[in-house]
Amino acid sequence: MGFGCTFRFVISLFETNAASGDQEQVLARARLVLAAASLFAIYQDPTEPTRYAGAAYALLFGYMVASVLYVVALGRMRTTPRWAAVVAHFFDVLWLAVLTTMTGASSSPLFPFFTYIVLAAALRWGYTETLATTLVVLCIFLLEGWLLAGRTLPYGTRFELNWFLVRISYMAIAGVLLAYLASHQKQLRLESALVARILSRLRSETSLDAALETTARELLYAFGARSLAIAVRQPTSGETLLWTLDAASGAIERAELSHAESDAYLSDGPSAFILKRRRNGTWLTATSRQAVRPQQSQISPAQQFSTALAVSASYPEWFGRIFLLDPVRRVRNVSALQLLTRVVEAVSPALHTIFLISRLRARSEASERARLARELHDTSVQSLIGLEMEVLALTRRTADAGLRAAMTTVHSRLQREIRGLRYLMAHLNKGASESSSVTERMSELLARFQVESGITARLVSSAAIAVPARLGQEILRLMEAALSNVRRHSGATYVDVSLERHGDRWLLVIEDDGQGFRPSGRGAGQPSIVTPWSLRERVAALGGQLVVDRRRGTGVRIEITLPSFVLSA
Repeated sequence: MGFGCTFRFVISLFETNAASGDQEQVLARARLVLAAASLFAIYQDPTEPTRYAGAAYALLFGYMVASVLYVVALGRMRTTPRWAAVVAHFFDVLWLAVLTTMTGASSSPLFPFFTYIVLAAALRWGYTETLATTLVVLCIFLLEGWLLAGRTLPYGTRFELNWFLVRISYMAIAGVLLAYLASHQKQLRLESALVARILSRLRSETSLDAALETTARELLYAFGARSLAIAVRQPTSGETLLWTLDAASGAIERAELSHAESDAYLSDGPSAFILKRRRNGTWLTATSRQAVRPQQSQISPAQQFSTALAVSASYPEWFGRIFLLDPVRRVRNVSALQLLTRVVEAVSPALHTIFLISRLRARSEASERARLARELHDTSVQSLIGLEMEVLALTRRTADAGLRAAMTTVHSRLQREIRGLRYLMAHLNKGASESSSVTERMSELLARFQVESGITARLVSSAAIAVPARLGQEILRLMEAALSNVRRHSGATYVDVSLERHGDRWLLVIEDDGQGFRPSGRGAGQPSIVTPWSLRERVAALGGQLVVDRRRGTGVRIEITLPSFVLSA
């Protein structure tokens, strides 16, 4: 029965957690009190030992003195050595064995020391160590009972086998119960320690990638797993990202998954489960409640593994699942899965908060970049363009060759400055587009289009929509191509753009009040072309559909339907 952690993680807690030293001091004081009380009780007991009385009193007094010295030594230590608890526990068991042999085995009045020793093992370690301590002490008492069978005890009474077996049974039951309680207490302690370690390293300014990496490293170390995978999908856009961390390399990698690849990680299933990979596929063998009859599962991470613990976390903005691949053998059970579930439930709200803060920060940065780009275009660039035109006009009017050369130089410098500012604006818009949503980038594109063309442009989508990165880039390219044709050919006075999602497909609509697109070389009286070849070829390459509707007297409406996942055209 494991308590959900690796041995090295337990040792690290005892090395670094100050509470372990305090715990050893508490046990040392309890040992001193118990030794003094036992010495006083035996002295006052009218049935004190008649045989080995001097040796028993000497051993008990020596044990009390040793307890005092141990308490003083612990008080002077800054940190408690790992071996101190093991040595103290060994001498406790040895002392109990010697003293009970002199005072009547399980009938000894020093029986409470058994409870102390088992309880100390429970507080120091866990289920396995407590159960082992119980078995060792029971073996000692059984050996003593076998040696004393049929003999007269130090109190002058005969050894009673039935009474001996009853007391041994009580001791065994008490030891098992204390071991179980120790296991539960240890699991709660390790859970709180692990959650505290993770949350202490997460800050509001931490990026989502850094937060996931911190969480992944702590879980990988705590469970002794060979590798770890975290898959996250945004339901509104269908975009799925995968973070993988390998214990051997220590490097975390991030990748974007296609729709088919994401199903292997995020298909429907229990909130927490255990997977086993066999030759004939991947099988689900347990949930967070109990082991179940093995059933083949569609959830099958691409990484190599034999056993995987998986836990899901869901919020309106994202759905994620953590896979611990090949943890140490002692934690490949339902108890460890429950521990991982509670840790993920405690940590996921902090990760969700960091996700929201990161998204708000990205939108704020994108808005500020777009604002700076607009201000540069509306003020500095326009002023420089006006000044350039005036200088050019003056250069053509002047007759002085020297002055004309100087003004030509000024004109060239103005052109370079204008190009530099436009290059800066392009980078500002590029940085904004990389960190903002598609609808925000569409708004920025329409704002630039309106400034440059004089055509009123607006985005009529109802709300911001999260679109996969590759699909978002293609939508912007299609929109730029359509707006370029509107500016050059349609003679429109306004254009409306909308982007909506219908089921698993996306619909981009560009509508204007112009006259449509005409082929080069045709006259004004010839019919308009309502299917621009540049748009049609790009949409076809993306696996989408293009519909162009030219309405007499009301303009042109372009409808582009795209699948959820596309490859770049």
